[in-house]
Amino acid sequence: MWVMLPLSSLVFLFVLFLGNAPDWRISFFRAAVCWGLLLTAATEILSLGRLLSFWPVVTFWGLAGGLLLVLALRSNGIAEWVTRIRLRGLQIRELIFLLPTALLLILLGGISLRSAPNNWDSMTYHLARAAHWMQNCSVAHYPTSITRQLYQSPWAEYAILHTMILSGGDFFVGLVQWGSMLGCLIGVSYLAKRFGAGWRGQLLAVVFLATLPMGVLQSGSTQNDYVVSFWLVALAVLLVEALQAPSSLGNEGLIGAALGLALLTKATAFLFGFGLVGWFLLRSLRGNRKLLLVRIGALILVAATINVGHWWRTGKTFGAPLRPGSAASSDNGYFNTRIGLGTTVSNLVRNAGIHLSTPWPAVNATEEGAIYRFHAALGLDTNDPASTWPDSAFHIGSLSFHEDFAGNTIHFLLVVGLAAAALFRPRKLPRGAFRDYASALVVGGVLFCALLKWQPWHSRLQLPLFVLSAPLAATVWAAVSRNALTHVLAAILLAASLPWAVGNESRPLSGENGIFRTQRADQYFLNQPKVKPAYVQASDYVRTGGFKSMGLILQENDWEYPFWALLKTAPDRGLMIEHVTGFDRAKGIGVIEGRAPEVLLRFGAGYYPVVRCNNSVYQWRWTAGLVTIFVKQPREETDATVGRGGGRN
Repeated sequence: MWVMLPLSSLVFLFVLFLGNAPDWRISFFRAAVCWGLLLTAATEILSLGRLLSFWPVVTFWGLAGGLLLVLALRSNGIAEWVTRIRLRGLQIRELIFLLPTALLLILLGGISLRSAPNNWDSMTYHLARAAHWMQNCSVAHYPTSITRQLYQSPWAEYAILHTMILSGGDFFVGLVQWGSMLGCLIGVSYLAKRFGAGWRGQLLAVVFLATLPMGVLQSGSTQNDYVVSFWLVALAVLLVEALQAPSSLGNEGLIGAALGLALLTKATAFLFGFGLVGWFLLRSLRGNRKLLLVRIGALILVAATINVGHWWRTGKTFGAPLRPGSAASSDNGYFNTRIGLGTTVSNLVRNAGIHLSTPWPAVNATEEGAIYRFHAALGLDTNDPASTWPDSAFHIGSLSFHEDFAGNTIHFLLVVGLAAAALFRPRKLPRGAFRDYASALVVGGVLFCALLKWQPWHSRLQLPLFVLSAPLAATVWAAVSRNALTHVLAAILLAASLPWAVGNESRPLSGENGIFRTQRADQYFLNQPKVKPAYVQASDYVRTGGFKSMGLILQENDWEYPFWALLKTAPDRGLMIEHVTGFDRAKGIGVIEGRAPEVLLRFGAGYYPVVRCNNSVYQWRWTAGLVTIFVKQPREETDATVGRGGGRN
């Protein structure tokens, strides 16, 4: 029940804003942005005093919720909202499609609650960093060999952290992405309305978004692509509203806050947010130039203030506020080392190719061959290392049901077809904000292709672009097609989404690994079942040994979180887990700042009979597959070992 405290604050904020907006959806996003600021402030402020623990967090949300409840009761938000409810525009046919959409969302929410997190990035850094913060009662940087735990944008994990602190475990962590999906549905329906779509168009925008294969798969995961999508949708909604309303510091502040929260969630917000903010500022040029300066200043000030804590910590640790020095250079794995028209075109075609998978191998082979021939005709290398993720090659395989690789084939083809229809029948489409918004998304997509190396899992990073495209697609469809066809399209999209809803490889509903047949402890390893015995046995050894401190010897892509899930989910379990950083694998020497743990756990191949850490000697005691355990030796045994010339043999 404690997990409901932050949610209740969001509800009270929503009620508080209800009476001050022409549409309840605007009130929702204003409330959501303020709530996001509250969560950020709670995390950063409590972290300063190392108070990120159960009772301080409960106290914060209790006081915040109590104050907001009083303010909400004194407002006329509920009465104002009730008088505005109108369902006369909805017909039975529209309500029929709302029901299966609602059932799909309920199913996805149930899956997120029933299943354990097991995504690769979540196991290496999303949940692992939250576990360290929970143990340390602070989001301050800590020794780790998985540096993504430190420099990657943290807001989604802030939200996950609060659910873990209030519940004592990871049972509710999937609801962060699922809740973000619900928020995006509200936003795209409002944007479709602003672009001139009626009820049918707004409902189609909702169905389009709810049935995205990548969105369906990610909705219950602990990734952050749906979370950043939500903040970008909030940014778009507030921008559209601001262009229709008189300028005010409140509006500019909320826009800056939405941008800041998006940037604090994922770095792709810099790319997709650039087009949206640029469109807003360009529209401002048509009016008062002084207003433009005010808006630029407000956006920069508010967005930077929200991120200052994370940027300061990252800059202090790595020397650069956004990422470590190696990633800031031109030869890192994230960014193209050669930027130009050829690279951009190549990435544009390959990123589109991700969404061309079909159930038929012959079709996939034909498409892949065409893309390779296209590159050859332009004199381009399809897998140019300058624009391709290391050790990767472009392929179009069969339909994927994995949240890291699935494409949005039907939705992509629909968007391409509707874009062509819009070009041939432009008079039927709305002008103004609709076309400016579409141009902003094109700018974001081009920047994505121009700057980022192509990756096999780029479909996941492109989720915000598909989410933001939903109101455009629905508006164009409503303008160029008949009403009856809208219902047919909605039915096709809903039916086509079911295989991804029930056949998620990471969270299947049925089969041998179905989430209702598999124990939660086993579900952590569905994406890497071969390592499960080693993790389970090593955790049993540490638990039965009664150790109070454990050092981890891991590499950048090793799974860390399963050890936390199997050994402890709250600080009161009595086990301190830290990384052994600076481990020299050739000499068997590691360093932990300030102390030497009682036991070391090493993941990886190679035999080390003895290792040293902080002037302490650790003797090999146990191994299972890729996991090895070393136990700290008493001082007298250490002296004897050193006297015999002990060390790595």
